[in-house]
Amino acid sequence: MDVAELENHRFVEAAAGRPSREVVSCGRPTSLEIRVVDPATGKPVTGDGVGEIRVRGASTARGYWQKPEATAETFVMDADGSGPWLRTGDLGALYEGELYVTGRIKELLIVHGRNLYPHDIEHELRARHPELGTIGAAFALPTEEGEAMVVTHEVGPSIRPEQGPELVTALRATLAREFGLAPAGVVLVRRGRIPRTSSGKVQRRLTARLFTTGELAQVHADPGAHRLLAALREADDRDGTLPPLT
Repeated sequence: MDVAELENHRFVEAAAGRPSREVVSCGRPTSLEIRVVDPATGKPVTGDGVGEIRVRGASTARGYWQKPEATAETFVMDADGSGPWLRTGDLGALYEGELYVTGRIKELLIVHGRNLYPHDIEHELRARHPELGTIGAAFALPTEEGEAMVVTHEVGPSIRPEQGPELVTALRATLAREFGLAPAGVVLVRRGRIPRTSSGKVQRRLTARLFTTGELAQVHADPGAHRLLAALREADDRDGTLPPLT
């Protein structure tokens, strides 16, 4: 699919020569009813729009056990009064009758007005730089100047600390060329340092928290990462709280 169109929440096939991203189909819905809606309004998206995936059906739960607030937040009525629908938290599209998932709402990076998917950034870096490990985490942090994007990635034992600056320069060149991005900071860590769930999913928000608290053990962090961390600590000293994660 066309990468630029995905940034604008549109699911459009890429023309020849355009930057593209492969999105795997989840197949045609059978036992569940599925809607793709604007997550802010609950109104169904039309045409080639990307929105939040909501489901309902006989196999969908009615809510969380003894958690009325969580139930009210996750099991909702749509704008047309139908429901309750389970908010999956996933972004995606119904294209030619099949469901495609493009990412998670909470992990979407909004940087200078652009909607970016962190796994696209991480995947492209690994594809272009085989010396990287298999796990990376891109995330955004709110600052007084706006959203600041940080890219972290694991590297193998063959990468020595003194090689860090050269590798980071190469990673920045890839980000600029492929995405038009200049992240606030780039951080290299050893394998196993980026947290994952028990099922292997990257915990980007936890990685961001570890970065802001200085607990993310580093092989190398570029000057931009050091400046950002210093600014976050200054804000924390002034306000008494770290900025909320996005």
